Amino acid sequence: MRIALRALLCLLVGVFALPLHMLTHPPTAALAASDCTSDLPFGETLLCALATAGEVDQFSFAASAGDRVFVRVASRTSGLYPQVRLYAPDATLLCQSPNYGALADIDGCMLPTTGTYSVAVNAYSGTAAGNYGISLQRLNAPVAATALAFGTLASASLIAEGEIDTYTFSVDADDVLFVAATSSASALRLAVRVYRQDGSALCQDSTYSVVLELESCALAAGQTYTLLVLSFSNAAMGNYGVVAQRTRAPGNSATLPLGVPVAATLAGMGEVDTYSFSASAQDMLLVRMGTSGFQPRFRLYGPDGALVCSLYRYGVEVEQDNCLLPSTGIYTLLVSVFNQALTGSYGVEVQRVNAPARAVPLLPGVLATGAFTVTGGLGTYAVAATAGDALVVRMGATTAGMRAQVRVFGDDGAKLCDNASSAVIAQAGPCLIPRTGSYTVVVTPWSRVLIGEFGVSFQRLNAPEQAHELYFGRAASAALAHAASLDTWTFHAAGGSTVLLRMGVTSGAARPQISLFDRDGTKLCSNASSYSATTEIGRCLLPDDDTYTVVAASQNGGVGSYALSLACLSDTCGGVVPPEERVFLPLLQR
Repeated sequence: MRIALRALLCLLVGVFALPLHMLTHPPTAALAASDCTSDLPFGETLLCALATAGEVDQFSFAASAGDRVFVRVASRTSGLYPQVRLYAPDATLLCQSPNYGALADIDGCMLPTTGTYSVAVNAYSGTAAGNYGISLQRLNAPVAATALAFGTLASASLIAEGEIDTYTFSVDADDVLFVAATSSASALRLAVRVYRQDGSALCQDSTYSVVLELESCALAAGQTYTLLVLSFSNAAMGNYGVVAQRTRAPGNSATLPLGVPVAATLAGMGEVDTYSFSASAQDMLLVRMGTSGFQPRFRLYGPDGALVCSLYRYGVEVEQDNCLLPSTGIYTLLVSVFNQALTGSYGVEVQRVNAPARAVPLLPGVLATGAFTVTGGLGTYAVAATAGDALVVRMGATTAGMRAQVRVFGDDGAKLCDNASSAVIAQAGPCLIPRTGSYTVVVTPWSRVLIGEFGVSFQRLNAPEQAHELYFGRAASAALAHAASLDTWTFHAAGGSTVLLRMGVTSGAARPQISLFDRDGTKLCSNASSYSATTEIGRCLLPDDDTYTVVAASQNGGVGSYALSLACLSDTCGGVVPPEERVFLPLLQR
């Protein structure tokens, strides 16, 4: 809005006996100071004053029948609470400000006839005096308005008390409006108001925070709309940024391929970045965003412009892994700063967990390695499994400070099991597979360091692959080469046997972790040590005459060599004779 610094003093010739809030007709005294004229233009702010207690200032403007107007008066002096009234050409009182405070507004007053209208300003109490600012805007055909492009940040300032900044935008088809406005200072609390082409009110919102967000405002095709940005609850001034976006057919939108992390920057205060992608009904999405330091927020809108998922966090990363899509079509993702007047870089990735795009095949018993190169990135893997399988999945981060998180999703996108850790390793399972098909494993950094290298592995506990044989009374040795390593061993034992398992690290920084599972993947016994190089399962009762699975791993994510031994604590445990001790009898022909 253009600011007219016409004067700081508006004086009336006379002082009325009744305070203005009791008047039923406009004051008629002329303004004595020529610098603060009685002409009140649309789209400008005048700086004036009530010089004495009980003074009433009068302004006038020309308007047409059917116009709707917005009038604001803002105090510039502590203790001055202004009141404003609007009168028709025939001196009939049309509208007045309802509030008692530093701001006095007349919002959307309908003007019945063409002619000259009067505005009167006085102190609400009738006894205070001081400086104030006054603004007038026509809502149906605003003056000095700025055209606002969808999806593009507009940076501006409220530089005078009582200022109203005015923007316009048009839509060709029905849509849904989102508006974000961010102020540079905590003292400046913003409000936004949206008006239809005829000047009638459509949507509004205000905030006591530095970030204001107006959502789900329905727009009709073929209309030009007016957007006001102004201070809320006080007469503060300062810089701000404002963005308007259509959520059904967004402007200035970038394509976001599923399964591809994107790095970008919110360079301006209040900026909102927009992405679009295609998806199908009943897809289950995982949306993840990581930042360089600001608090992240995202919103996902459906093809009809309705909000589907939304989340924010006070940390540096945010994600949602159960966003179910209602229909097939183009979806819109908005990313922004939550509750802060900050800028910075970020990364974002969207993945379909029921049928992931660009997933890497993961084989049982085979370690896969990867790297998060973008904050907010995901590691996505596809696993083939059979109904009744019991899976264990492990992620190990090799970048200092990174924390690990691992999840397993079904072919319908439902999360089957997960684990997040404050350490460099996370292990999920046993994870029971409900039906034969392809399953999705997603690994991510969990809080703190968001880029770096990692490894991931999984094993089928009921029918392990790449497993080694373990024999009673014989020590076996191997090495944990990666934080994500899952070494798998199998042995046969008789039902009712009691066994002892011991794992000892012989070199390196690994700390031992061992678990014992039956044929269907149920965990029978486990133990681990955070401080010692040795751990053992002292007495584990085996229920059936069957083959059992032992999984050895590093409890702290360190690497190193280890020895593993199996002992029978029962009279007999059965089992398989080691190959070198087997006796082969000659065949006799009778």
